[in-house]
Amino acid sequence: RVRKRVGGSQTTRLGGRTDSDSNSTSSGPQQQQQALNRQHSDSAEYQVDIYVPSLAARYMPLFLDYIYGSTLQLTTDNAPPLRYLSNRFDVRDLHREVNSRFITRDLEPGTAAKYCAMADELKDYELRDRSVKILAERFDGVNISTLGKLNPRLMRSLVQSDRLRCGSVELSEKIARYLRLRDEMLEDADKAERIDGPNSEFLSPLTDEDYYWLTHCQHMPEISPKEALYYLSYGARFPQVMAEVGSGSLKARCLASSSRPEAMDALADHLEGNGPLELYEGLEPKLKVQLLESTVVGARRNVRRRDEDDKRRIDDERDAQLSDEIMYGANGELASTRRSRLIVMGCGIGPANGIYRSAGGDQAGGGGETGRRQQQQPQQQRSPTYEKEAVWNHNRVTFVVYLTASGRYYVQYRLAVRQGHGMRVLYNSPAVVDASGAAGGGAAPPPPPPEMGWEVEGDDSSLDHERMMEVGSPPKFVGRIELENTAAAGNSTSTNTAFRQMTV
Repeated sequence: RVRKRVGGSQTTRLGGRTDSDSNSTSSGPQQQQQALNRQHSDSAEYQVDIYVPSLAARYMPLFLDYIYGSTLQLTTDNAPPLRYLSNRFDVRDLHREVNSRFITRDLEPGTAAKYCAMADELKDYELRDRSVKILAERFDGVNISTLGKLNPRLMRSLVQSDRLRCGSVELSEKIARYLRLRDEMLEDADKAERIDGPNSEFLSPLTDEDYYWLTHCQHMPEISPKEALYYLSYGARFPQVMAEVGSGSLKARCLASSSRPEAMDALADHLEGNGPLELYEGLEPKLKVQLLESTVVGARRNVRRRDEDDKRRIDDERDAQLSDEIMYGANGELASTRRSRLIVMGCGIGPANGIYRSAGGDQAGGGGETGRRQQQQPQQQRSPTYEKEAVWNHNRVTFVVYLTASGRYYVQYRLAVRQGHGMRVLYNSPAVVDASGAAGGGAAPPPPPPEMGWEVEGDDSSLDHERMMEVGSPPKFVGRIELENTAAAGNSTSTNTAFRQMTV
């Protein structure tokens, strides 16, 4: 039988026998009979206390129904308690049914928060850690309202998980919504006078340590401009956290984020009387001054960045214009030749777009003795190379598309820039199967360059912002230009006109 105990836990009473009863059996037959009679008559007085969490005790009747042969309807709410009870009392069939057949299918990002909270209350650490792992790996797609079931300690474990997959700005927005949700639930609990109920751990207020780790710069180096003022206002409750100094402190990160254009526009509208901004009005005077100073610095930085962008755009347009003039002139000089050509379009570097001419060694069918000599050259010399003279960053450069081996059976094209004696690879094409055997020195011509799927050289994670701004996006299209004999024998007017039309 089960009875309620003070403190919220439950006690299960089961029949048993004391050590004094077993010791009395050595006193002779008469004493043994007396002890046996006393055991049968007073067996209800000898009981064993088994403590289970209150959450598990609420499902003890359902657990006993299964013991006596009833069929269970498993749900997200009763699965963790039944898993605990089946493990505690060694009911292996029930444990297998709950854990392997139900929880394995039901545990997903939408239910992981509930599983995590109940497993923590049941001290089922294996299920709790599994739930935290799922939440961390899919955190960017988790509905923040489901995280209201997590107390601050569990939320800290989640954001500090090494499996957390969420950007810093998005994480700061989710944590802000979590804090707002907690405040709403605390207010509702105060109104209902349920602050000491079963969820008292969740309803307990945040401590300085909780706020410090929830907003730590290790997993939140950048604050969303939408939530910077909220963190500054909410931080007034935690003076120890806001008293920290340094670029990694929460105050410094919030001030830096407040200098972004979207945050400055909201503050400017408030100061001009176009819209209320209660979070700003609630700040301390000293913090208001620091915020305005940061805004002034941010405004100056934005103006300087805009001027640099305008100058870069003008320079890029001039470089592209000069590169086009060079390209059109080169096409005119090569009008009487039959060299193959390549077109590159949609590249982030404007001067790299256009028509590339073959650098020799792969003319489209040169006959006579010249063609026979080219067929006798080794593969390294016959690999197609296409070049385009251009102007980039005020310097005369040559953009080159060339073939290289990528493993034993694959080849890959690269787009590089050559300046002086140096060569720098900018983009790579997808690897293609070298069915012709050109990579191994075969006589057949190599495959054409892939038209799409080009990527920036290097791993995406290793590219900083400045490098991405300089290189830009990879080419959207790369393809050969097949020239008819009559067009090759004439002038290049049709080719240049076609390219102009395609670029427009």
